[in-house]
Amino acid sequence: VVSGFARPEFLVEVEAIAAVPRPRRRAQPRWRRGFSTASASCVSKARGFATAARPSPDAVASAVAKARDAGVKVFARADDDANQLRMIRKLSRDAFEYSPVLAKKLEGLEADAVAFAKTQDDVVSVVAAAVSENVPVVARGAGTGNYGQAVPLFGGIVLDLSGLDQIEKLDAERGTVLAGAGSLLSTIEDATRQQGWELRQHPSTRRNATLGGFVAGGSTGHGALLHGGLSEDGAVLGLRVVTAEATPRVLELRGRDVFPVVHAYGTNGIIVAVEVPLARAQPWVDVTACFPSLKEAAAFALDAGNAPSVPCRGAAVYQAPLAFKFLDKEPSIMHADRPSTDGDHVALVQCAAAGVGPIRRLAEDNGGEVSRVINAEDAPRPMYEFGWNHTTLHCRRKDKSTTYLQSVLEPDKALELVQKVQDEFDSSELLQHLECVRFGGKVGFASLALLWPSTHERLHEILAWHEANGMPIFNPHTEVLEDGGMKQTDFAQLGFKARADPGGVLNPGKMRAWDEQRATTEEAADPRGSFAASYRLADTSSLQDEDVSTKKRSRYWAEWKTTDFAGTDLSEAVAILPLAATEPHGPHLPLGVDAMHNKALLDRALKRLPDHILALALPPLDIGASGEHSRFAGNLDLSVDTASRLWRDLGRCVARTGLRKLILYNSHGGNQALAEVVARQLRLEHDLLCVLACNLNFSADEEAVQVFPQEELMYGIHGGALETSLMLHLKPDLVDLSAAKDFASRAARMPPATRNQLRMHAPGFSTKCGWLSHDLNASGVVGNAREAAADHGRALADLAVANLVELVTEVHEARVEDVLGNEVESPHRGPPVDASS
Repeated sequence: VVSGFARPEFLVEVEAIAAVPRPRRRAQPRWRRGFSTASASCVSKARGFATAARPSPDAVASAVAKARDAGVKVFARADDDANQLRMIRKLSRDAFEYSPVLAKKLEGLEADAVAFAKTQDDVVSVVAAAVSENVPVVARGAGTGNYGQAVPLFGGIVLDLSGLDQIEKLDAERGTVLAGAGSLLSTIEDATRQQGWELRQHPSTRRNATLGGFVAGGSTGHGALLHGGLSEDGAVLGLRVVTAEATPRVLELRGRDVFPVVHAYGTNGIIVAVEVPLARAQPWVDVTACFPSLKEAAAFALDAGNAPSVPCRGAAVYQAPLAFKFLDKEPSIMHADRPSTDGDHVALVQCAAAGVGPIRRLAEDNGGEVSRVINAEDAPRPMYEFGWNHTTLHCRRKDKSTTYLQSVLEPDKALELVQKVQDEFDSSELLQHLECVRFGGKVGFASLALLWPSTHERLHEILAWHEANGMPIFNPHTEVLEDGGMKQTDFAQLGFKARADPGGVLNPGKMRAWDEQRATTEEAADPRGSFAASYRLADTSSLQDEDVSTKKRSRYWAEWKTTDFAGTDLSEAVAILPLAATEPHGPHLPLGVDAMHNKALLDRALKRLPDHILALALPPLDIGASGEHSRFAGNLDLSVDTASRLWRDLGRCVARTGLRKLILYNSHGGNQALAEVVARQLRLEHDLLCVLACNLNFSADEEAVQVFPQEELMYGIHGGALETSLMLHLKPDLVDLSAAKDFASRAARMPPATRNQLRMHAPGFSTKCGWLSHDLNASGVVGNAREAAADHGRALADLAVANLVELVTEVHEARVEDVLGNEVESPHRGPPVDASS
């Protein structure tokens, strides 16, 4: 949690954070009233942005007038001036076109006005004017970001901070600099070098990037090999931040209090000044070496980065033929002494002058040949302008179809992962570009691989493959803060925003936690916040000696040892019993549909749960109460008595182990009514808090559900559009779309008089009749499978996983005593009754 603002009057203790109002989407926790709920995160039909409204022209005009009255220069679209319109268009963009996904999504989005701040007072005036009219404000520096950080999704005012360009204090004794958010990094480093200091790190866009833009929108860059990225405690010493309140405050944040604002895209406050530590300036030398294999080039870069007596500011690796094809033909060529060939895997290192000899020997030790050595100050083009996203820039200049990914290769497995990627992908689809970064003291790789995917779907498959194979993705194809790298939203950051931007006017649509008014964890997984925690995904398994007391426990019951159960307090733990079925789903789907999607959704949710939640998934029960399909070939079903006894016996085992909370996670409609009875019996027999949830039970107003026709939502209960879409996403190789058709329900064609009383598709306590699947359709399938699409299935899966994560979290946090009542006003006087009899 955030420990507090720097000034005493803004102190925020843990209790205050917890007291921040949390608007809920439901009156009760989900486990009290079922699993279906409406989401607060509606999505724009056109582009998929979280809910917000573009301000009215009158509101913008009023805010602009107030800012101008305060003496701030403002360009407004309403002025209909060609030069102003051109500037508004320019300042509403960043380099989002690097992503084909964002290029389509963000193109054409523009602000209604641009305000040019020269002072901190100007920022306060603009923000106050915007808040008074509920007009969005998007802060920007030079706009060198690549993910749409500075793009206004809902119009409003873009606040240009480049005028805040003064170096307020350069402390040559302590080695620190305090400068305005609009100060160019190149200007700052030129000034600090005159005092014998230099920036610890900067992006490859050092020439024109601003200090505030780097801190608010960046994460790491040249110099991270020596000093780590911005997520490191101490990388940013202090921030001066303007809040978006009716009367804006100017906060002085120091220490770990800076983290809710660092890399937050300006959603949590407007940064007006930054203090960073410096490093002693070095006479750097750029060294280029060529290698016969990628593995040798990568090994050399890691050796150089880890060499204790050779300071290296940066090291990059380029898989052949990347350097030859895209970099070596630059006007200021990389290889002055020997041009590269298309078979060369190239490494670039910037080291201290005295380290050239050791670096040359390390290259030879790894089978390489040094092809160029040049003093950094004499180089026609700086080494960092061949690295990081400048590599992507050079490639895109020659091939506009180039895009990229961002992932982390943890230090102890870096070479193994480099080889794994090379073995998986053809060089026509992926070429590795690796940057050495120090993670918690050891050197690993940040991968900015160049990609040429055939489709957007293939792009997402490549990203998913990296995640599945232990390389966390920092997704450059989304404009949403948490979806990029954090993978979670934390309540500390949400609480900070609730105080600093209660109206949500700062860069709306970029923070998922705010748009959904919830967080996936009650506190940050790392005391430095989710941004810091996400960037430490690279070192969680390799930078510390394994300690049984801190080792992350498996979330699968079968993977625990009996000593684990005997020695663990399980009183607050949550057991999850997956209930599924193996039954016919028509000619287009396999029998294991319910079992397959239940397992896939549960596995994903377990990975997303906050670390502090102890949840254990029992072995899945893939055969259930499927008597309604008993006349179809291949059906496997348990009798009602057998299924009930089995589920109750397993509940008894859970209670005997010491757990008091159990979720029956069901994917088969035929199990649902019986499971409700069993849940009540487990409460009666074993005093368990037993929650029943159906994995695909969604509210009709969820965006992921609204893509399906209303009739399909009413009647498509088995093997129709929803389940087929889900299988196209999860197991496309098992779906035969040529056999898919509209398996219409007979119930939909019944006469109204009969349909009203003899309903087969009736929810809850409605009047209904018992049915077998062939009563509804002779194929045993009910629904229009031709309406299915993999994208719809992906959206359903994402929603189901998010719902389960929230459910498990709520059940874990619930006190059993607060939910279950044990006082009876008029108890019976006879002996205790054996509830199991």
